[in-house]
Amino acid sequence: MSTTKTNVFLSYGKTGGLAQAYRQVNSIVNYRGRDDKNEPIFASNVLPTVVFTGTAKLHGTNAAVGYNDGEIWFQSKSQKVGDAHYGFTQLPPEDITNLIASVKESYNLPYNSHFVVYGEWAGEGIQKTCAISKMPKRFYVFHVVLIVNHIPVDLCLSELMLESTMFISDVSSYWQIVQNVDFSKPHSEILAQLMPLVKEIEKQCPVAAAYDVKGICEGIVFVGSVNGHRIVFKLKGDLHKVAKKEKIEIDPVKRANIDNFADNFVTPERIKQAVFALDISKSFGITNGENISKKDTGAIVKWVKDDIMEEESETLAELGLVWGDVTASVSKLAAKTFFDTFNLL
Repeated sequence: MSTTKTNVFLSYGKTGGLAQAYRQVNSIVNYRGRDDKNEPIFASNVLPTVVFTGTAKLHGTNAAVGYNDGEIWFQSKSQKVGDAHYGFTQLPPEDITNLIASVKESYNLPYNSHFVVYGEWAGEGIQKTCAISKMPKRFYVFHVVLIVNHIPVDLCLSELMLESTMFISDVSSYWQIVQNVDFSKPHSEILAQLMPLVKEIEKQCPVAAAYDVKGICEGIVFVGSVNGHRIVFKLKGDLHKVAKKEKIEIDPVKRANIDNFADNFVTPERIKQAVFALDISKSFGITNGENISKKDTGAIVKWVKDDIMEEESETLAELGLVWGDVTASVSKLAAKTFFDTFNLL
């Protein structure tokens, strides 16, 4: 009897901030199921101290190489890609062969294994502002997932023995730092511990520095584990935040808080990230050969709203607001900023 080979597309997902890591750790440690009203039940165990390894957060585009029983494919963040993806699919075959062989050898995997290698495809022509955008394109590996019976299993990056080539390398080989993060402490204390590290690395990207290229780094990605569950969060420095540099003043008037929130987090940079993430344009001006138009507004506004809701939940809480308070203002300003950024009349 013959069997059909299935190549599972497995998106890497979005890396959240420290607040998301808090929620994930609390769920792993304290979640006990649901009651008869379908409400979640949580115990009150003290949250643990977790060992995290931090690596440079590179500003490019998410990409991956998949392998299943001899077959190889390429992925973007949202789908398999047959060509392009900013040149990612044109990686030299010998580099891909070396990558696949390194994964198999490092984790002692058989020929018919099924896995996905994730990384950041970064360099000239992909993003702007950071030092990495001044360099030739390269695939910086940051995670490997083994798929067993359609179930993803996270593999430890520190066990990957990957020899760097001109086009592929392990992001942790350039710079890493280990930090013990005590989740029983207040959020502010953890930020006080970690943000000085971010402020230091953002002055000069360590990956770019390895090639004598000067410029800023986006921030740090921290990876740890709790009871076998991978915990990942990111922290960005002020030099690359998509919010405006002015800090939000917490105004006692709710309307002022709402307007202040929208004005600070709906920025041209965030609009450009939306255009990039939705693959509307390869060069901020082209949609399948045509100019960007107002027909893209709905998708842009939705992406911006989702991104702000995920990234800035803590700021909302500090302002005494909930998402429903700001969604209309964010939507209206996102549309206007989209029109202004790309001169859509």
